[in-house]
Amino acid sequence: MENLHPRASAHECLTCQKTFSQKSSLVRHLKLCTRTVKPVSLRQKSCQRCAGAKAKCDLKRPICSRCTLRRISCIYTSSPDSDSGHGESSPNPPTNHTTSTGSSVNPSESNVDTIMNAFCSDLLDRNFPSEGVASGDASLDLIPLENSLYGGAFTTTPDFAALGEPWMLSSLSQTMTPPLVQHSMETLLRALRTWPRILCKGFQLPPMFHHTTSKITVPLPLANCCTLVKMWDGQFSGTKALVQDTILTEIKTLFKMFKTYDEAESLAALQAMTIYAIMLVFPAKNQQTIPFLEIEVFSEIQEVVRHTALSGMILQEETENCMPSWEAWIHVTSKRRAVFTLYLLHWAYSVYHHVPSFNCHELGYIPAPTAKYLWSATSEEQWKGLYERWLTQWQGQQYLQHEFMFVTPGPFLDERTQLWLEDTDEFGMMFMSIFNATDREAYGFLPRCFTTSPGETTESGNSSVHSWH
Repeated sequence: MENLHPRASAHECLTCQKTFSQKSSLVRHLKLCTRTVKPVSLRQKSCQRCAGAKAKCDLKRPICSRCTLRRISCIYTSSPDSDSGHGESSPNPPTNHTTSTGSSVNPSESNVDTIMNAFCSDLLDRNFPSEGVASGDASLDLIPLENSLYGGAFTTTPDFAALGEPWMLSSLSQTMTPPLVQHSMETLLRALRTWPRILCKGFQLPPMFHHTTSKITVPLPLANCCTLVKMWDGQFSGTKALVQDTILTEIKTLFKMFKTYDEAESLAALQAMTIYAIMLVFPAKNQQTIPFLEIEVFSEIQEVVRHTALSGMILQEETENCMPSWEAWIHVTSKRRAVFTLYLLHWAYSVYHHVPSFNCHELGYIPAPTAKYLWSATSEEQWKGLYERWLTQWQGQQYLQHEFMFVTPGPFLDERTQLWLEDTDEFGMMFMSIFNATDREAYGFLPRCFTTSPGETTESGNSSVHSWH
């Protein structure tokens, strides 16, 4: 007769040594018997903060080193005794969560004491695609979007069609663009057109670049961009096609290689793509109109932004009302500025050509452009002092991108928007040019991250946008 285990007698339970006359009786017994035996611990051994951030925890008690460094509460879900009971023989040692962000593990409930959680509570139950996007630098503590408390703001449901789908090929109504929309579009395009030349001249940097950007160890994607900027600025009559083809070839190379880059390279590539996109929209100094670009360009940009969002655009510390490292803050803020710029550029381009703009609802729950004094701080020591005061000012509820949609026309602002505006720089002022939204909504020209809440749809064939619930 068949044995269940080579060392077991017929129909004997190896756990409690009971014997049975029928094999079916033993099978039923085993289902119950295994419940009474203390199983090998499969529970999370990392503290809740490290587990939520997908960071490596050194398991020091009562406070791990990471929580000590960040001056945040450290909570373990199990006692030392329950973990040590299995010793080092446990087949499931603590997992290093920094190796992949494609896990389906949800953030712990202790992380729900974050900024603006009242706005995010309806977003926490959504599911997200898992792409195994590696953060590349565990010190950044980036929260992958599908695991962050802002995660529900990014979705790939059919309600939000991709740029490559057929509806993108059809233009919106060719009727006169509302004056306010026209003015906003022109303001953005005029400002963005200056960025390549600012980079070329070298006196200062465009506002999406931090002043600490190294001139010596520039990553290759950005080094190539600086070279092509000079080529674009110094082009002679009749060489426009050559310059544009070269830029187009380089941006397509970045599209192809982007998912292979580490964090530093991906930021440089994102910034380079932004400059390339501006130069493609403005191919020549004497141009009188803005050309139509290949639809592939903006479709690929949208995919890059999606990948960037999934790899993380928010620091763990930002959700916990505590101070991140200066380097990590510079990196993630620069990343957000590049993404914001791409969306502003495409919005202005779409208004000019009467085509739909990006569905930028995924950016709604990302912090709005940061304060000028933080972005311009000349040293880490100065930045830390200013950041402490900034944290106190916002009391754990910093201004988020989607709040722009609540701004009403007129000379006065609500208290939170006024507070944000008092601190912002020229990059934030670009958003000021488009967020007096009321008479734009009826025409469907306002960027949809300011008019459409996650889960809402815009009806095809109708440019009007549903109001927020």
